[in-house]
Amino acid sequence: MKVLHINTDDGGGGAGRAAHRLHKSLLAQGVDSQMLVYTRTGGDVDNVRQVFDVQPRQRTIRQKLARRLDSLPLRFVAQHPRDWSTGFAPNGIAQTINDLRPDILHLHWINYGYVPIGALPKIDAPLVWTFHDMWAMTGGCHVAGDCTRYRQHCEACPQLASRRKRDLSFYTHAHKIDKWRDLGLTIVTPSHWMRACVHSSALFSNYETHVIPNTLDLDFFAPFDRHTARDLLGLPRDQTLIMFGAGSVEVPHKGADLLRQALGHLAGQGGDLALVVVGATHADDWDVGLPVHPVGYVRDDLRLKLLYCAADCYVLPSRVDNLPNMVMEAMACGTPCIGFRIGGVPDLIDHEENGFIAPAFDVEALARGIQWVTADVRRQRILGEAARRKVATTFSPPQVATAHLDLYNKLFGTAGQGGVS
Repeated sequence: MKVLHINTDDGGGGAGRAAHRLHKSLLAQGVDSQMLVYTRTGGDVDNVRQVFDVQPRQRTIRQKLARRLDSLPLRFVAQHPRDWSTGFAPNGIAQTINDLRPDILHLHWINYGYVPIGALPKIDAPLVWTFHDMWAMTGGCHVAGDCTRYRQHCEACPQLASRRKRDLSFYTHAHKIDKWRDLGLTIVTPSHWMRACVHSSALFSNYETHVIPNTLDLDFFAPFDRHTARDLLGLPRDQTLIMFGAGSVEVPHKGADLLRQALGHLAGQGGDLALVVVGATHADDWDVGLPVHPVGYVRDDLRLKLLYCAADCYVLPSRVDNLPNMVMEAMACGTPCIGFRIGGVPDLIDHEENGFIAPAFDVEALARGIQWVTADVRRQRILGEAARRKVATTFSPPQVATAHLDLYNKLFGTAGQGGVS
């Protein structure tokens, strides 16, 4: 059985990292797994033959044109949102996929003109789609936030600052309804929260949906001596380091403003607290009364692992998040995590067992959680050990790969082709 994973990249973002880790886990189980991406980072030398991109000539002409056309309608709206894809512009990706003749096509994150809405009905193989964000359900936004219009029909989109019912979100949503009416699709969600979103959506409320989490390399993301990690990174040994990170630190749903408020509650209480920020930011952006160590955008997994191991805790102040990779990675490294009770966070953190969960957007409770985790060295160690156990027993590569294989075999058998063990 040949499984083909489709993602816009093979590791540049959270979905790409999750898709690539699943691909590697399936390879380890003897599955004929491949990835087709728009942008190949080339970071995985061992599996470079199984990860390939669209042929260069196609990418430079047709694919690049489709990518430009995908964002063109956004130039005519009142407010240009950051995370938005229309999926209108046609390209030749469906034929490229069919030429590869996969037995199972596993879609992941397909935006920015890579796989248009109209391409999915043209694909011959059974479709599995992991929803890493909400785009498939909405009229174009990747994260709906407080908006629930996707449950009926998107219109008057707040992210577009639109008051018109028949706006871009309305037509994008209608296009999905039209093209995906009889789509043979099985949905995977990494978190129970995302499954609830799927079941409440107008597009997918009746679709079969399975909760299968993401995975990671537990041999790599593992505990390491904290002092040595700090020495290698040039971070001080004598501070209690709070870590926060995101690909785009100042995107509103990542909650940097909420973290600033929480840290403001801690700044006047003395102690040796300091903040380490992963992502594009400057120390001047964090006027929180604590020392700040901005380390920039980290593309190197080894450096990222050292940062987790150097930190006393990791904080996720997100307003919305599915099953955040950085929390899973930090927990695998034995670093306790603190976050709000939102999205897929409760799938990862067990309150006061391996970390701390604050009521949604209660910054004072978030501050208390940071203080509770970091104030007692013994408690911090016990939480970190429990965090590592949670990840090892719930998100291990063999466990996640087997869950996907069971699903693939079911679909493959339904297609009359038999299965693999």
